[in-house]
Amino acid sequence: MTSHHSHRHLSRWPLVLLPFFVFASCRTAEDVAEESAAMMLNQARELLAQKQYVAARDTILSLRRQHPTALQARRAAILTLDSVELMETRDSVQLYEERLNAAREGFRQLKPRVDGHTNETYYYQQRRVREMEQHFDEHECLTVHLLDRDEVFRHMNDGFMVQSLMLAPLWRYFSEQGRNPPTGFRPMRRAKQALSQEESLTVLKNAKRGVLSMIGDGGWPYGVYMNPYYNEADGRIYFHSSKIGHREESLKRDPRVSFTVIDDGIHETDREPAWAWTFRSVIVFGRVEFVEDREKALEICRGLMRRFTKDESYIEDEIRKSGAAVQVFALVPEHITGKRVHEA
Repeated sequence: MTSHHSHRHLSRWPLVLLPFFVFASCRTAEDVAEESAAMMLNQARELLAQKQYVAARDTILSLRRQHPTALQARRAAILTLDSVELMETRDSVQLYEERLNAAREGFRQLKPRVDGHTNETYYYQQRRVREMEQHFDEHECLTVHLLDRDEVFRHMNDGFMVQSLMLAPLWRYFSEQGRNPPTGFRPMRRAKQALSQEESLTVLKNAKRGVLSMIGDGGWPYGVYMNPYYNEADGRIYFHSSKIGHREESLKRDPRVSFTVIDDGIHETDREPAWAWTFRSVIVFGRVEFVEDREKALEICRGLMRRFTKDESYIEDEIRKSGAAVQVFALVPEHITGKRVHEA
């Protein structure tokens, strides 16, 4: 009786263990990777909740390195990494704001006033900023550029900065400084012929001659041929002239001007008609500012003359003879447009 009972009990083992063996054989390497990756993802989320941003980021990066096949966990890890970056940036900005508010000197915070805007947007203007070696984590792909006010204003006018939410507080700031956005500049009719901003600046930088147009006596247009000196350091175009005359009086009365240059052009023999040339033209709109610092004015004159000659003795002789009578002024660009033109 006892023996028969034991036999019946043992006969059930294959029936009981079979589902377990079938289940165990169905687990693949991908399943194991997903489970391990999911555990690491949960660990990263716990670290994020504790505001341990560096540890959370390192855990996510380790997950991505160790489990390249765990696609589901890797996709979720991307969203978690974004959350790490956003929360860390928010906390850093708040801490930075608290520190600057404590110091106050040279600090100003600008915010757009847009109803329904829930994103946190911050603008800071800080004086006495110095450049340092830039360091970013391995997953960051960006660079930081420090711009002065003239560069920001120029990029806003030139179309480099077009996001309205970002521009709103900047235009407000500049308007308070008496620098309003340009008006009356029409878009180019033949947009396909337009030059890029970079190409326009190249033409402008290489130009040795051009026509400066202004509002002359009686409101009549007045254009004069002049030699430009484009200074890449500040983005301004410098000219030299005498201290008195129609041009100088017109510029002091109304500083608004335009300056037109063309390059040497090319003769494309494969285009009809054969006599036509193709060249690039650039027009710069802006306002003139006179340079009152004599040393700076003379250095600009030297830079202008070096575009035509490398004879330093000649340059210094001209500075000595005519430097005292020279007036230097700068065209501060507010709008730059370039075009490729075929004469036919």
